[in-house]
Parts: sequence; C-alpha cells; structure tokens
Amino acid sequence: MGETAGRVGWGVIGCGQIACEKTIPGMLKAAHARLVSAADPLPERLDLVKGLAPDVRACDDYAKLLADDEVEAVYVALPSGMHCQAVLDAAAAGKHILCEKPLAFNAVDARRMVEAADSAGVRLMTAYMSRFGDMYQKALGLLRERRLGTLTLVNANFSYDAVRWYPPESPGGWRWTDPAGGGPLLDVGIYLVFAIRELLDDRFAEVSAASWSVRVVDRPQDDSFVAWFRTARGVPGLLATLFTHEEQRLSVLGEKGELTLWSVFSQKPTGRLVCRTDELDIDETVDTTRIDHFEHYTREVEHFSRAILSGSSHAPAAEDVLEDMKVLDALKESARRGRRVDVPEE
Repeated sequence: MGETAGRVGWGVIGCGQIACEKTIPGMLKAAHARLVSAADPLPERLDLVKGLAPDVRACDDYAKLLADDEVEAVYVALPSGMHCQAVLDAAAAGKHILCEKPLAFNAVDARRMVEAADSAGVRLMTAYMSRFGDMYQKALGLLRERRLGTLTLVNANFSYDAVRWYPPESPGGWRWTDPAGGGPLLDVGIYLVFAIRELLDDRFAEVSAASWSVRVVDRPQDDSFVAWFRTARGVPGLLATLFTHEEQRLSVLGEKGELTLWSVFSQKPTGRLVCRTDELDIDETVDTTRIDHFEHYTREVEHFSRAILSGSSHAPAAEDVLEDMKVLDALKESARRGRRVDVPEE
C-alpha cells in the first residue's frame, strides 16, 4: 500500500476531560491530522486547548466551527445526550465525524445519525479507542485464527469505582443523577458489547438482564448491571458492568483453552493478554513506559484520517455500531421488563 498524502483539518466540539487530556494531545501527534478549530461554551476549557495548540481557532458556538471551510472532520466529545444533534449538524455541514461513545442513547437516534451521514456523503465513526490497543489487536488476531477452537463461554466485566471518582454531587455525578444517562451500561458497558461482537465476529442474539444498586441508593441510575447472553452462533456469555469496584476482565473460553484480557479498556494504553491452549502459552503486558498516555487516541485519529484521505474503510463501521446500539436497547428493555429479550436482526 502506498503512502497516504496530506493531512485532514480537524475541529473539536466539546473540550472536556477526554478531549483535552487524551484526544487533542493524540491528534497533535497524528501524522495525517491537523487541529484547526475547537468549540466549547466555557472560556476556561478553550484556554486549556489554547495551552495545547496556541494557533487553534477558539469558538464559543460549534456552529462557527462547522462554518469553517478548513475543518474537514470533527470530533464530537459533548455529553452523550448531545451527540445526536451535533452529528446531524456536522453531517449537514459536510464534515466527516468521529463521535465519542456511546454514539447515541438508543438505536433510533443512532440510525438517524448514520442515515444523515450517508445522505451527506460523509463518514461517521464511533470512538471505540480501546480497539487500537496492542493487546486487544493481538487477541483479535488469535481469535480470528480460531486458536481456541469452538468457543464455549464468554465472561466479561468492566467496572470502576464511580463512587470514588465521580461522587453524586460532583460534576461527573450526572452518571447517577441524569435519568437518561444510562448508568454503567452506557458509560462503560458499551466497551464490552463492541468487544464481544468484534472479537467473536458474532452478534448478540438474546439477552436477559437486571440492574440494582449496591453502594449508592435513591438515585435515578442503578450502580450495578448484570446480564447473560447468547450469540447467533450459540456461544453463551455473562456480562457485568458496575460503578462499585475496579475490574476490567474479558475471558473467552474454548475447547482448546482460554484467552483473557485485563485492563484493555482504560484511557491509558494498559493491558495484559494471557492465552493458554494446547499449543500456546502467552502472557504479555503493555510496556507503558514506552507509550504516550494518549497513544490509543493518536492511533484512532490517524486511522480515521488515513481512511478519509485514501478512501479506505474505517472501523468500527456504521453498521457495526448500529448493531451495538440494538444490543444496548435490548439489555435495557430486558432489565426494565424482567424477561429475556431477542436482539432484532434488522
């Protein structure tokens, strides 16, 4: 494959923690990206961006950013409930879009966003940054090579102590207080949903879920969400995502052995892969001393920029993200109704 020429002009919509600490530093190191403009209603956040990129054009309204002809692609890092309208506006302005996860609160809004991008002839990619990590990609290769043989079980848990990091009274307390916030499922459970789909190259067929609170009660959002599922190819699995403790672990078991990933969904490029089968004995850990803390974000922006410039495909594709949103909807419906729910194929 030949070298990709040029650099994509980027705009950032929403300059909170994830944008200023991770994506913008990552973007500034991406070979085929250049930061042109940033938009946020809070001057102090724009000052943070200016500290990282003094020449950036600062806007207090993202409509001004979308009117900038030098902005070819936008990164949407607004609160999740604002994703849909921002993506619709960006598509109408003819900008390619990288949107933070979850793409939307539900599959209906996600489909509107995908259709708007398709109609405008622009690309839409969801920011599943952890899929660009070394251990995640190695696990993907091993599973695609069917090194475990027939798969027999998935056991996945992504939980963190949100009571400690985002107390209900703190700015990040919307995780507890916003009735539409989605709780741990939308905040971090989405990582498990997309990873299981991609690693197994399979889709969720049916789910049964429940949610409740263990540490924080009398809030609109529960702090614990647990489910079982079955994939279209018949692989059973367990999925847990909670705001109560620290754990990131995804295990895939098969007739020939087991593969387990630890800590591959962090904002920092951490991760450990253990794969033991009849033929393999792998135990590898990311050397974090050799990688920038925003490395996954550099790779993500570079991947999307190169796809825009070369016309190549990008991942995750829009249809895959729509599938993920249907799974989230089914999980929420199952927890609400207290019964098993089929995930629709269309």
